[in-house]
Amino acid sequence: TRQKKTYVIPIGGSNVVGMQGYMDAVEELCLQQTALGVQFDYIFFASCSAGTQAGIVAGKHQFALNARLMPVSIQKSEADALPLAQKALDLCLQHNQLHSRTHSFSQEDVAVVDGYDEAGYGILTPHEKETIITLATTEGILLDPVYTARAFFAMMDFLKNKQLAPNSKVLFWHTGGLPAIFHYANGLV
Repeated sequence: TRQKKTYVIPIGGSNVVGMQGYMDAVEELCLQQTALGVQFDYIFFASCSAGTQAGIVAGKHQFALNARLMPVSIQKSEADALPLAQKALDLCLQHNQLHSRTHSFSQEDVAVVDGYDEAGYGILTPHEKETIITLATTEGILLDPVYTARAFFAMMDFLKNKQLAPNSKVLFWHTGGLPAIFHYANGLV
């Protein structure tokens, strides 16, 4: 028989290979900031399996991105699972080891915005529903109900409650997930 070699992709693509895509995206963001003459103070995005978050954290260090990262936890941690921040930290440290980098990442680097995940993973709440409808009708931008709607709601909540420095430049990083909206279509109308 012939031996076949497989490559297992973890949930969310959350490994050192998967995080590289977001490191590259941070480099692109830094180039765009320079070209546009803008400097973001905060960057909000959804974080669930830690790959996106780890990639953005490692990219922030590698490309000297000067913004406070606001990874919004999408899924409540299971009692027997590693906390999201620890998963992101572990991935950053694995990346360092693989690439012989010496930056010392800390828990502060991977701090997570909690409190918006109480409903649990994939549960459409009135907050997500209102956020999806409002952004779609006012801006023509579609958010998915599981990740980006929850993270966008968190960002809007921070802004509404004046939890960010006045006159801050805030970026929302839309990480995709659009096809999920079709699964939830009946709950949105």
